[in-house]
Amino acid sequence: MLRTYTFVLLTFLCSITFLSAADYHWVGASGNWSDLNHGATTSGGSTHPQIVPSPFDDVFFDGNPGFMAGSRIVNLNVVHAFCHSMDWTGAMNSPTGNQGTNANLYIYGSLTFIQNMT
Repeated sequence: MLRTYTFVLLTFLCSITFLSAADYHWVGASGNWSDLNHGATTSGGSTHPQIVPSPFDDVFFDGNPGFMAGSRIVNLNVVHAFCHSMDWTGAMNSPTGNQGTNANLYIYGSLTFIQNMT
């Protein structure tokens, strides 16, 4: 019986995948924080992440191609949004952050703004 529990425990522990930090690059114009179509794994890329940013992930609004034309609003449409660091360097056209009702953004690392942001 002890061998069975030991085997099950070892199998479970070996199957756990560890989280690793990822970079999220905003692509497209305005959109919701939770919309994975506005995230890319590389600047200007087209490969979208599978989950929203976590406290371990860095988020970049670098203008490649996000916020190049048209509306430039990021809607914080979730109650709790997370990231490790957020960097707006290179974003163009006076971007705006829109905090939804009861929405909270938790940043566990650094935050870099640019001029003319709202």
